Amino acid sequence: MLFRSHLYTAIVLFTSACALAQSAERPNVVIITVDTLRADHLSCYGYDKPTSPRIDEFAEGATRYAQCYSQAPWTQPSIGSMMTGRYPSEVGIGFAIEPISQDAEMLAELLRDNGYDTAAIISHVIVNRSFQYDQGFDVFIEDDHKMHDGITSPKVTEDTIAWLEARAESATDKPFFLWLHYFDPHYEYIEHEDYVIDAFDEYEGEVKSGETERFLGDERHNL
Repeated sequence: MLFRSHLYTAIVLFTSACALAQSAERPNVVIITVDTLRADHLSCYGYDKPTSPRIDEFAEGATRYAQCYSQAPWTQPSIGSMMTGRYPSEVGIGFAIEPISQDAEMLAELLRDNGYDTAAIISHVIVNRSFQYDQGFDVFIEDDHKMHDGITSPKVTEDTIAWLEARAESATDKPFFLWLHYFDPHYEYIEHEDYVIDAFDEYEGEVKSGETERFLGDERHNL
C-alpha cells in the first residue's frame, strides 16, 4: 500500500500521541490502530524484508516498545479497553460481538469535554457507530467497510487528510484527538499492484491473492 499515511501500528496497538499542537500542555493526540498487523513482520522489529519503510522512519524518532500486551485476542474488546482504560468485562464486552456500554467513559468523551475537537475514521464494522464506538466523537467517518471484499486503507488516509486540511482552513486554535483504524492486514490478503517487493516474487506457496486462511484446510491442497 503506497500512500501517504504509512504510520501503522505494531500488533493491534502501536499508538502515538503527537505533540504537534499549540501548547505543550494540550498536545494533539493521534491514535492509529491496525487490525492484525504483526510486529515480527515489521522491519523496525527485526524482520528481514522491507515491509514497513514509513513505520521504520517513524520509529527512528519515536519511543518503540519491545513488549505490548492486549486485553483480548480480537479487535472489539481490545479497542474497547484501549478507549476506556478498563477491562472488556467492565464495559459490557464479552466473547460475542456486542456494543460497548453507553455508561463507559470513552477517551474521546474525556478529551471533548476538556476542549478537544474529536474525530474518528475507521474501516472495521465491529467498531462502528452501531456498536457505540462513536461516543465522544464530533466527527465519525465509517463509510469504508469493505471487510475482505476490497482494499480500504487509501480511503481512510484520504478522509484523514481531507479532515486535517479542512480543520487547518478553519484556523481553530483548539487541540484535536484523532483516531484512525485500518483493516487491510486482516487475514484475507490481496495483492497491491502499486506496492511490490522484489523479495516476494519467488513465492510459489498455496496462499493466493484474495483467498482466506480457511481454504488451507481444503482437501484439494492436501493439507
